[in-house]
Amino acid sequence: MNLLRLLALSLLLAPLSANAWPELPPPEALEKTGANDVALLIGVEDYAYLPDIPGAKRNVDDWEKYLTKSLGVPHVVTLRDADVTREEILAQAKRLTEQEGVGTLWIVFVGHGATDTKGDGALLGVDAQNNVRSVDARSVKRSEVLSVLAQGKQAKTVAVLDTCFSGLSPQGEHLVPGTQPVVPLRPLEVPANTLVFTAAASDQVAGPLPGAERPAYSYLLLGALHGWADQGDGQLTAMEAHEFTTRQLSKAVGRTQTPGFWGDGQSVLVKGELVAYQPESSLWSNSPSSVAQAASEQKSEPLATTQDASVKREVQTDQPKPDSWDSAYYFGAFGGIGFEVKNEVTVPWVGARLGAKTADFGPFSLRSGVEVAWTQARNPRWSDLQGGLDQLSAETDTPTWRVNDGDKYHRISIAAGPGLSWRNKTGPGDFHDFVVGIDAVGGVQFSPAGRCVKWSANSETFEADCERNEDVPALVTAGLRGSVHWNYLSLGMALDAVPATGELFLGATLGFSLDP
Repeated sequence: MNLLRLLALSLLLAPLSANAWPELPPPEALEKTGANDVALLIGVEDYAYLPDIPGAKRNVDDWEKYLTKSLGVPHVVTLRDADVTREEILAQAKRLTEQEGVGTLWIVFVGHGATDTKGDGALLGVDAQNNVRSVDARSVKRSEVLSVLAQGKQAKTVAVLDTCFSGLSPQGEHLVPGTQPVVPLRPLEVPANTLVFTAAASDQVAGPLPGAERPAYSYLLLGALHGWADQGDGQLTAMEAHEFTTRQLSKAVGRTQTPGFWGDGQSVLVKGELVAYQPESSLWSNSPSSVAQAASEQKSEPLATTQDASVKREVQTDQPKPDSWDSAYYFGAFGGIGFEVKNEVTVPWVGARLGAKTADFGPFSLRSGVEVAWTQARNPRWSDLQGGLDQLSAETDTPTWRVNDGDKYHRISIAAGPGLSWRNKTGPGDFHDFVVGIDAVGGVQFSPAGRCVKWSANSETFEADCERNEDVPALVTAGLRGSVHWNYLSLGMALDAVPATGELFLGATLGFSLDP
């Protein structure tokens, strides 16, 4: 039987004579220790907006075959490409942690990563876009995953994160153009029953195998679980697996990639008749990785290894820098026509609005703003005056009287309130977005010149003019603002009610806006 297994291993490694990395068929000589285990495998190869990761699905498929066929894990959930959204990852993780009697929960992520604006490592979903807001909203944070796992009923957790948090693609390109991953990555805290394997330090790139289109780390760690890292005692510990991947990746040409490990290093992962294997150094020099020189020149502070659950700190020396001015604030100016419903007359309407975003929920953002606007209104007594003059003209058979400009007065309004916007990214850059927003506002209106309270009539010209104005007290208003935004243009709707006078203003506006 041992002869047959050695023959099978020699056939497996035969492609190495052609200087190629071996395939990873599920080994049959391992103990099926996973009868009570569950697994969540996540692989994103085809990102909607970010660079693809060739071979990510292939690695995840090999992990699926290994867990089900070699370890006998009965329940494996695999999310690939379009299924890999923030909501689905958290929902599946929570569902698996709620199952009773689970031995080990395996979770493997192969995809892009970044550091979010709060210094947390972010696992990017398939729909993450190339701007900081989307990275924050369409990713699952390391702390979120570990929090869900920590509350689970499983006896042990093994998490494998084949990603990096430098914000770079395997080719060394910035995932978010024009920005850098300069927010220091927060320390990682793991529960005592959890093992966490990561592909690289926080400022490094998790690259592919040289000469092969597949991510290196999850491939090598799976090779270690096949038995490549065994020390000859028929069982593989977490530290043996970690040290194997560290040694192999230290041979990579053109990049520095230092895996990280947190947890009990003596924890046994697999048992059985294991056959150790060390990939030849020539494999690492064959078709060196295309990681950009800029990536290899980044400041790197490798993570130390540990055999306990102590907290590790990943260090980045740069200082935080925001995405852009408009990532947190917005500004707009507008002009248009309003309709004063009570007196059935159109009036001009111009103004400006300044605000800030307070929270993001996927494509939705909460916001708050302040608006200052100018418009006109009719004097409440104008209709009575004009009606009396019209009656006088009819009774005396004289020309119709005309009320001059004193029938109008200026109003300035100040309003503030919360709002909600929905954003759809349609192109690169800061402003190529389609945004729909609505705000509820409340405020005051006042008239700096007052309104007319006394009229004088000229019987020669048949005209009525305002003789005296009075101060207008500040009037409380309530209203709504709606807007549709594309690039710098904004089409809006404004509705204001003045309860004290029973007036209602409805307007349409056109203007420009920065990131509404």
